[in-house]
Amino acid sequence: TANTWCDEGNAADGKDKNVSFRYTKNQYENNIARHLDYAFELPQGEYSIEMAFRDPWGCSKNPSVYANYGKDDEQLIASNCATDGSAIKGKVTVKGGELTLNFRSQDKAINVDYIIIRPDGGQAYSTRGMRGDVNLDGKVDADDAAALLNALLTKKTLTWEQGYAADVQTDLRLDSSDLSALKRLAK
Repeated sequence: TANTWCDEGNAADGKDKNVSFRYTKNQYENNIARHLDYAFELPQGEYSIEMAFRDPWGCSKNPSVYANYGKDDEQLIASNCATDGSAIKGKVTVKGGELTLNFRSQDKAINVDYIIIRPDGGQAYSTRGMRGDVNLDGKVDADDAAALLNALLTKKTLTWEQGYAADVQTDLRLDSSDLSALKRLAK
């Protein structure tokens, strides 16, 4: 599982985004359907996806991109994608804390330049500093425990930032164990 958070032109490590080149290897030669699959742990919510493909060897044409391929919530993000390095964009909904991006092609290879995942609406990814700060006021206290309890009882959907803060156990589930841990933090 990997997290890829990038700003406008650079990867999280500061390098230009097109230096993170990934490709299929020996799938064609071994009669394996061409695919690349990446799993990301993300708070529940809406995200915009941007990626680019290349064809440096003349054997990677028009891949398709799916979210959660083969699962009940499978979604086609883009098909017949250009392989000239131009940005391919789409939107996905993350449920259950995980998103899998699946690249498929009938050609001999798939060549990916980069993947950028952003919370929808263009807002920057931020945790506002700490786990447990469910109401996002900059401190962890009884008000945060009350907010989490309310969300758990009413099954209220939290924003992606609140979900990150509420997942005190960092297990990608919001449940009573997070509430117990949050109560310990709030003392």
